[in-house]
Amino acid sequence: MVVLVALLALLAGCASNSGTTEVAGRDADPNAPLPTAPTSTPGASTPLRATVPTGSVDVKELVTRIDALNSETNLCTLLTGSALADVTGADLDLTSLLKDSAGFTSLFGSLGKLFGHMVDIAPATVKPDLQTMRGVWQGVATVDPKQPDAATKAGAFIADPGVQKAQSNVGVWVQTNCRRA
Repeated sequence: MVVLVALLALLAGCASNSGTTEVAGRDADPNAPLPTAPTSTPGASTPLRATVPTGSVDVKELVTRIDALNSETNLCTLLTGSALADVTGADLDLTSLLKDSAGFTSLFGSLGKLFGHMVDIAPATVKPDLQTMRGVWQGVATVDPKQPDAATKAGAFIADPGVQKAQSNVGVWVQTNCRRA
């Protein structure tokens, strides 16, 4: 259970409650000025849900929510917008997760796919860091949560200095390239 909380905290580190939009061309010209914040929500990309539903969800429902994010094409929305709030804010029924190794594997496999999608849509400057973070989810998906050393194994993925650096780099990229809507 500690493993899951730590891993979801890693994912939540990318999320906030306000919408964002990607600043066009910022990677191409890092000296370009940031545009002013829009007065209305951009129509190009809308969050999948405006509010986080209440109540407990099981692993299957959470995987469905994560998989639905693969249709989002705005990286800033995925990394900071309310699209992730539906996932990170979910009241996960931990009993269903810990009783079912397949559910655990499915959850973290789904997160791996989501980060793979982010790698696909990301600009070159942030791709390597997202790929590193994807590796965390793929690695954790191989851990059997019923084994006594599961927390140690999963913790090793999170604590890896390369993963910590990648998470920090993604945070810097978001602050530089995404603006609040």
